[in-house]
This record gives sequence, structure tokens and C-alpha cells, in this order.
Amino acid sequence: MDIILSNSSDKPIYEQITSQMKAQILSGSLPSGEKLPSIRALANGLGVSVITTKRAYSDLEAEGFIATVQGKGSFVAAGNHELLRERRLRQVEELLAQAGEQAAELGVTRAKFECAVLVLQHKSHRTDPHNTVPSFYRLSHRHSTGIAKHSAFVCNPLIFVKAALQAE
Repeated sequence: MDIILSNSSDKPIYEQITSQMKAQILSGSLPSGEKLPSIRALANGLGVSVITTKRAYSDLEAEGFIATVQGKGSFVAAGNHELLRERRLRQVEELLAQAGEQAAELGVTRAKFECAVLVLQHKSHRTDPHNTVPSFYRLSHRHSTGIAKHSAFVCNPLIFVKAALQAE
């Protein structure tokens, strides 16, 4: 089990542990029934307090991701990973819908919104501590007629999501 903690993250350490373990369970890299390290062993391995790992395991158990058997330890819960995954996908969809509504209220075009989501998704998957955005994600400006300014959003090195044309 790989867990990478960041002291510079806005998330508390226990939430970092919880979210990374959830992701590994949902992706299948931690299969059902697999024995997890003890709370103390995980705390020592990560260099954090036992209280921190206890909170992470408690949250994971409350959400149905792991099960603890007294005297035997904690294990990845069997079965309902697809249901848990679907629940999380619904939460993501709800958050994106709210963000889309707020963006529309501010006059953000669909192309700009889609690009922003792709940039944020890219940034959340990077391991670079500076979380830099590659040049192909940056906004580029060009003058087509010398009067109107156009913004082209390149959200993938191979694909243009959309060119958002706006006269300024």
C-alpha cells in the first residue's frame, strides 16, 4: 500500500490517508479481504501519530471500505466496492453540476469550464510538489483581425476541446 503525505496540503493527514486508501480500494490495488497494516505499524511507517491512523481507519470503517476483526486486524471490506464507487461518482457529479451553475452565472463559457476541469484534474494527478501546469494547458491569445481577440484553450496536447471565441 502506497501512501504519500504532504505537510503542505490543505487536507489534514488523516484525510490524506483516508482518501488515498479509498482510491486504492476502489481501483482494485487493495483487493477485498486483503489484510491492512495495524494502526501502530501504519503510524510508524508514515511517521505520524497513532491517533491519526486510528481516525483514518475509523472513517474508512464507518464508510464501509474496511472491516476490523478484534484480535485479527483490519481488512479491506468485501463486496460493495462498486456501490461505494457509484456513490462517490454521484457526489462528483453533484459538485461538478454546482460548479457549472456558478460558472454559468459568472458568464464562463462551456469551453472555458471544460478546460478548467481538465486543468484541475491534471493538477490533482501530478506528483510535482510545485503542481505546475504544462504549457499546452495555458491560455494563448491571438489576434485574427487585429481588432477581436480570441482565446484558444488547448486542454490536451493532441486535442483542442474547443476554441472559445470572444470579442473583447
